[in-house]
Amino acid sequence: MIFNFDNEESKENLKKHLDHLKNKKIVFTNGCFDIIHTGHVRYLKSSAAHGDILIVGVNSDASVRQNKGEGRPINSEYERCEILTSLECVDIAVIFNDLTPEKIIKFIIPQVLAKGDEYRKDQIIGADFVEENGGIVARIPMVKGVSTTSIIEKSNSDDKIKRFNKITGVIPSRYASTRLPGKPLLKINDKPLVQWVYDACLKSKKLTDIVVATDDIRISDAVTNFGGKCSMTSENCKSGTDRVMEIAISDEAEVFVNIQGDEPLIKAEIIDKLIEFMENNSQFDIVTAAAKIEDEKEFHDPNAVKVVFDKNGKALYFSRSAIPYDRDEKFSYGFKHIGIYLYQRKALMDFARTPQSTLEVRESLEQLRALENGMNIGVMEINYVPLGVDTEEDLIKVRELLEDK
Repeated sequence: MIFNFDNEESKENLKKHLDHLKNKKIVFTNGCFDIIHTGHVRYLKSSAAHGDILIVGVNSDASVRQNKGEGRPINSEYERCEILTSLECVDIAVIFNDLTPEKIIKFIIPQVLAKGDEYRKDQIIGADFVEENGGIVARIPMVKGVSTTSIIEKSNSDDKIKRFNKITGVIPSRYASTRLPGKPLLKINDKPLVQWVYDACLKSKKLTDIVVATDDIRISDAVTNFGGKCSMTSENCKSGTDRVMEIAISDEAEVFVNIQGDEPLIKAEIIDKLIEFMENNSQFDIVTAAAKIEDEKEFHDPNAVKVVFDKNGKALYFSRSAIPYDRDEKFSYGFKHIGIYLYQRKALMDFARTPQSTLEVRESLEQLRALENGMNIGVMEINYVPLGVDTEEDLIKVRELLEDK
């Protein structure tokens, strides 16, 4: 049965009903109950066990908003009462509009007042009144780890998680490297460098497709020969991002991962963690990585791109300069940008179609174009710095590292 304590007619009907229950031991409890969950059911069953009739006071929508904020209740007052009274242990639900149940307790005069044991007795509204009238206060053990607030927080958190159905890893690869011509086809243990990158990406659990993007038929033939997927892109592409954008024109993926084609030691788990980071932070248009710099010489090296980001991982600036500047001139650490990018589809298209920006040209860093145009770049800190192959010395080092693989 459902009654409204602030409606005079309904209140009078409640009084008449209570008169018929004079020989019954009445238990009263109250709450918001805007989402009925396991914790509530167990609590109500335990409360009902202390008497014959369980009456539940239910905060009205207005009082819930005052107590819990504008986002509550999740369900309306009558819906909540309907759910409560459908439970075998609940006999009556009474809606009340006050912030506390004091008036309704004095009206019902229950023999048992039930409340969770997270409350001290002096915090329980109506406890003194009930005891003065010969009743008792029953403190019900709380169900650990289950609460309406925690459920709502989890739901809100889940709403922010965006699961991507198709994620394409793109490996831009060009033959005409200035310092190491033909780099993608240079052999490491009888495998071309580009194959090492491709095979590493195959270990990813998140990528749904992998494609090498090149403008050179020799690279295309090599990829085809080892069973990889390759697409020819324009010779006019100025950057790896341009090649990724060309792939995106005919690929319906929701996310594109720009993977450096000269990093044969790239780890698939790093790619997967970056994808998870984007899924958990879908407000970022672009996601990239950074590793801590603890060597002061590298911190001041213009070839090592530095990045600063806020506490939520949002990039504030990228620079070849040593940032942030320490006015005390006591180096502690900085963050080096790691050149792997994840683009949400729309962001990739918008970025590729946007003219070069002032800061981008000045620092020769294309990610500054995104920042200058108001895009959000997320930065995930990693404890891994991939070794790129830019010189003959790098190639020798990588060959040594991969000698037994």
